[in-house]
Amino acid sequence: MKQKEMSYVLKVISVIVVLACLALMFLVLPLLAKVYIGDPQTVVLYWPFLIFSWIALAPIIFLVFIAWGIFNDIGRDNSFSEKNAARLRTMSYLSAFSILIWLAGLLYFAFSGFAALGVLFAFTVAMAVMIVMAVVCACLSHLTAKAARLKQENDLTV
Repeated sequence: MKQKEMSYVLKVISVIVVLACLALMFLVLPLLAKVYIGDPQTVVLYWPFLIFSWIALAPIIFLVFIAWGIFNDIGRDNSFSEKNAARLRTMSYLSAFSILIWLAGLLYFAFSGFAALGVLFAFTVAMAVMIVMAVVCACLSHLTAKAARLKQENDLTV
């Protein structure tokens, strides 16, 4: 796959991820909240669950916007740059912050008497995904920075 094509495919996947997050935030989660928690007027956890879920999903959308810059650089054949290393580092920090959000929500809902194991499981899975994302982005940031330095050295010697 050529760089332009890869850049295009990655951008399409990014748009799909954002649309899926928005659908999850505003269509699926309100329905799940009614099923698992109950009527919004009578149950005190309905709105905290929704607001927390929206806050927890927001970093994923921000991650996609940061990644968009990397995808642009891939299309321009400038994958290995300090700027992309910084973007990946930012994505790693944002993923780590998201882990804390998911952990806080998991603990809050677990200790508030919220007995919906499916929701608690989903929070745990989301937290695990963000852990993997943080580690992968940190490693890729390091490798991209090293590759950018090597590229710069090679450009100077030519």
